Amino acid sequence: MLIKFNFSFKYCYYNNNLKRHRLNAPTLESKSGSKAWAINGSWHREGGAAMEWDDGAKYYYLNGEVYSEKEYWQIIRFGGFV
Repeated sequence: MLIKFNFSFKYCYYNNNLKRHRLNAPTLESKSGSKAWAINGSWHREGGAAMEWDDGAKYYYLNGEVYSEKEYWQIIRFGGFV
């Protein structure tokens, strides 16, 4: 079961342990268009940046670890996620 909150974010999903969590879609979506993906409380996305801000900034995370865009795509392309 997912719990959905609506504060300054358009959507914010949590699992039963109140950790940010949502599969195959953003965990957080702001009213201004920012999006972030997390699984079991850790920022994580295997299909692109785990954080995409409305100002165009992007941050790449796998299992809560931040990577440069180049490092991220090397891990995805050659070794799966860490």
